[in-house]
Amino acid sequence: MNHYQEQFAKVAQLMSGAPYQHQGRSHNGVDCIGLALFVALQAGLITQADVDSVPNDYPPQPQGAELVKALRSLLIRLPDGVPADVGDLLLIQFRGEPQHLLLVVRKTIAGPEVIHAVPIEGVSKPFRCDRNWLNGRCAKLSGVYRWKLLSE
Repeated sequence: MNHYQEQFAKVAQLMSGAPYQHQGRSHNGVDCIGLALFVALQAGLITQADVDSVPNDYPPQPQGAELVKALRSLLIRLPDGVPADVGDLLLIQFRGEPQHLLLVVRKTIAGPEVIHAVPIEGVSKPFRCDRNWLNGRCAKLSGVYRWKLLSE
């Protein structure tokens, strides 16, 4: 694990318990996109200009195409089958549309440990996101994205 990945995991786990706030992008409150941007900024993976380039006028249930467009400006989609690593984002599909992000904070043989921000509980504690979770029981994996700085 490199320095950026260590920082990403550390900052992400420190955010556990932070409140949910639609369009929030700070320790005072985040949504799933805001959590990813805040953690990446604090870890040194992106700049404030990068954060500011991502629109924050999206609805509570973001449209899949708009979310993917925002991701592609800062991240690279990994080929299908490439395992997620610390610092990666998992784009999750509910009801047919990609609309939620999970942040990988630890890589294990059984599947990545992730955190995410949801309206009811805020930022979760790390939990294992195994194949059952990602393949239909709760959601479907739409893609794995890696910050451009981690892809170099």
